[in-house]
Amino acid sequence: TITSPANNPSNAPIYYTTDGSTPSINSSIYTGAFVANTSMVIQAAVITPYGQASSATATYINIDPTTSGITTSNLALWLKADFGVTQSSNIVSGWQDLSGNNFNFYQATSSIAPSFINSDSNLNNKPALNFNVNQLLTASKAAPGLFW
Repeated sequence: TITSPANNPSNAPIYYTTDGSTPSINSSIYTGAFVANTSMVIQAAVITPYGQASSATATYINIDPTTSGITTSNLALWLKADFGVTQSSNIVSGWQDLSGNNFNFYQATSSIAPSFINSDSNLNNKPALNFNVNQLLTASKAAPGLFW
């Protein structure tokens, strides 16, 4: 169940999307808790009647039946190739951390970006990211206890 933040001092409407796009006045208005039955990226922003918008906040909802029973508390980082990857023509520009800690990874230069593989027979036909020698992603912030 998705609920609203407790403080909205301006009491302006909260607009949201469930496809990862930035909310606008044409997006859905949050009116109460709703159920997320599938994996999604929810973006929300407060937009005043004068059109002034707050920064959008993203929440990643990952519903994956293959991970039921796996403890996800206290994770420092959780990257999945089948959810949270931003790519165009198989060139990866972003990879979202699903742990809730927002240790996201980005690459704006396509010539050094990893490639997205939709199905890899070496990995039970699961998606993967392929990093060659000079390909990399940059972390959005330092993750305590993570070394590479």
